[in-house]
Order: sequence, then C-alpha cells, then structure tokens
Amino acid sequence: LWTRLKPPGRRRLEGAALAYALEERLADSPESVHAVMGTVDKEGTARVAVLDQAWFADCLARLDKAGLRPASAVAEPELVPGSETEWHLVWGDEALLRLHDGLCLQLAPDPASIRSMLRLTIEQSGRTPERIVLHLEPGHALPDLSELGPVVVAEDGEFDWAAAAQAVRRPELELLQGRFARRGRGGIDLGAWRPALWLALVLAAVNLELTRTLDYRETLGRVAELA
Repeated sequence: LWTRLKPPGRRRLEGAALAYALEERLADSPESVHAVMGTVDKEGTARVAVLDQAWFADCLARLDKAGLRPASAVAEPELVPGSETEWHLVWGDEALLRLHDGLCLQLAPDPASIRSMLRLTIEQSGRTPERIVLHLEPGHALPDLSELGPVVVAEDGEFDWAAAAQAVRRPELELLQGRFARRGRGGIDLGAWRPALWLALVLAAVNLELTRTLDYRETLGRVAELA
C-alpha cells in the first residue's frame, strides 16, 4: 500500500501505532504488516508505505543467505520521477503512474485501460497535468502514445529501477526501520536498544554527579575536623 495519512497532532507515527492508524485501509491485520511513514508536510499529511511483514522478512533473509546486506530499502513509487505539474508513467511488465502529489497507481500495461484510468483520475482529482512523461523499462516496446490521451504524452527514454535506487541517497521512506532496522556487525539491532542506551547514559551521569557530591561533602567534613 502506498498512501497518505493525516496523523493526529501532526505526530510522526511508527510501528504498531502507524499500522493500526491504517487498519481500515488494510486487506490484512495490522499485526501482519510493516508500515513506514514519511515527513509530515505543511498540510499535515505524510506519505506512507506498507509491506507484508512476512514477505519482506523472507526477502531480507534470502539476501542475507546470499551474503548480501542492504544498506537501504526503498519502495518503488519513491523512485518514480515527479513534479507538481507533470504525471510520470513507468511502462514495463506493469505500469506505475505517479501523480502530482506523489501518490502512485499500479496499472496493467494496456493503452486502453490506462486511457480510461487517466480520464477517471483527472475527473476525481479535478486537476489536469501539463503532460504525462513516459519512462520505458528496458526490453519493452514503446506503446502507441496517441492511445494514451487525453493529455499530451512525452517519451523520456529508458528507466532502470536498479539505477534509480542507487541514485537515492537519503530516502524519505526508509523501509529498513523498526524490526528491520540495519544491524551492526555483531547482529545487534542498535535501533531497538537506543532507549535503553539513553537510559543507561542518564543513570551513569546521575551516578557520577552523586559521587562528586558525596566526595565534596566528605572533603568538607574532613576539613571541619582538622579545623
């Protein structure tokens, strides 16, 4: 699921809290999904990516078995180029249409079906893009652009998912969070232990301050005895 959410109080939700906030939009139970939320914009909404938790865990396990440890995982809709005046369409085994607000529609790569969906989307959004930019996956034939109306369609050459993923430095929606956070060399999930580490640091600081106070009082006592 790739959607938008307006969290209460403009708070950034995580983990189970985010999954249950999306419960009415999910086909499965909140406990079975892995949800990640992006930054809250000026209108109080944020983009959200939702994955099947078991499927994602299996993907990472297969990579780990092959000796591959990804530094980042990004949802496909985040890789599709976009702007506020253009819609972008990636054409391949499937068709992925990115709208002006960053939301994406996954469609069958059939010109007639996409033409109907474009008309419906324009009617529902009340907004017509200046043009639709078509990106073609390698090995796929260019469709008849005239059949994709009602908006002018411009071709922008081949689109490679792997290259697009490598170009992302800091994804807004990093999927390796929570239980899937990147792990250290020893296999310890530092993200999960962060609250405990902070508590340990605070307790250590308090203990150090108490020790200094007791040493100071003991020194004053000895000075008083000598006097």
